[in-house]
Amino acid sequence: KSYNRPFQTFYIFMIFMVIACAVLFMLPATISLIINLTETTKIGEAITLIQQKFPIFADISFISKVGIKDFSKGLISLTALFVLFLPKANILIPNLATEFVCANDYIQHGTQRQILQGNLNLLVNYISENETDCKIHFHAYSFGSILAIDYINPFGNKVSKDAKMFCEALITIGTPFEFIKSYYPRFYLDRQTELGSQLSWINVYSIADALGTNFRNDSKIGAAQFGIDTDSCKPININYEVSSLNKGGIIDFFMLYNVKVHGMYWDSNPQGQSCLGLVYEEMINRKLI
Repeated sequence: KSYNRPFQTFYIFMIFMVIACAVLFMLPATISLIINLTETTKIGEAITLIQQKFPIFADISFISKVGIKDFSKGLISLTALFVLFLPKANILIPNLATEFVCANDYIQHGTQRQILQGNLNLLVNYISENETDCKIHFHAYSFGSILAIDYINPFGNKVSKDAKMFCEALITIGTPFEFIKSYYPRFYLDRQTELGSQLSWINVYSIADALGTNFRNDSKIGAAQFGIDTDSCKPININYEVSSLNKGGIIDFFMLYNVKVHGMYWDSNPQGQSCLGLVYEEMINRKLI
């Protein structure tokens, strides 16, 4: 199944393109270094030698001291323009790139997967052994929800004894479930779904969030239509919006609004609004607390 929000799919693709260029955008000092290097005699001789050995490069204006300098100046101007339109870009883009690389390594290559799942299993085991009348609720945000799903609905292994006996609820907030399914279509295949209706699954999402999942076959607000697969337990959907759903203009696109929304499910200020109030009410209604 493809990602259900075409605009978000294209948007994420563009974000990855920006990430791919992050080194060039965020390291103008490197560009200055290139300019300085072209002034040295040896670099000039090396460029001349390349053009002599490979005549095809002689016709490419970029392969020259002047060409490299002009390109460097243009790239520095582009960097300044990018930072002007997107304040704190030097923080947001590298962080986004780091998170993507870590997530990709976990999903595609299994890097740190055994360690993370092993530690999570040990934590659940410790809680179950030291708490009376133990009931475990996983409250997971963003990629943390994928770790929780991996534990509750594993593949290649059976559901752990502790998960069967003590796991009562899963709360996912801004989970990139569909995004991962779109780019890694085999990631959720052959999952164990033994817990079934025993597990209460509450999912908080925002339509404006480029990474959040509404577990529907459209981009509308409403009840979930599927879970891990079409036959497994479906989450209880809670919509949480911090702004108009019509955000999607060209300015918002370049300001990375749909990515920023991913971090707007609560505010760091104790007096700030939070989606957790809605989660609390739903947990009360379902007698989870």
